[in-house]
Amino acid sequence: MALSEKHIALLESDHIDRMEYTVRKAIEFEHVWTYIENEELVLMNNGEHNVLFIWPHKALAEHCMFEDYKASGVEVVKIKLEDLMMQIIPEFLKNDIQFGIFINHNFEGVMLNAIDLRARLIEEERVSSK
Repeated sequence: MALSEKHIALLESDHIDRMEYTVRKAIEFEHVWTYIENEELVLMNNGEHNVLFIWPHKALAEHCMFEDYKASGVEVVKIKLEDLMMQIIPEFLKNDIQFGIFINHNFEGVMLNAIDLRARLIEEERVSSK
């Protein structure tokens, strides 16, 4: 799938801007995109933590997928915001799993722990509902 000019501009933007955009879009669309393999979330270990990557758009998640993921049958999947907030974040909090927010193909992005991601999502929901 070819990326739009908007998506290309997002990929080239600052990692903080990409993270803030992802949080805004998660609230607006009520979902994010990530990877699964054999019906399990795909976690990557960055040397310190296991990390789940999330993106605001399916096309970006597909574009940023590592070649070895593609070769092994990893798929892009939508996660509902409710499932993220009520199931995944609490589980990740217990297991010290982090989130890689809109990681690009150069492995650049913001890593957030579950508490920080939840706080940003709650704050964005509060601000956007005004």
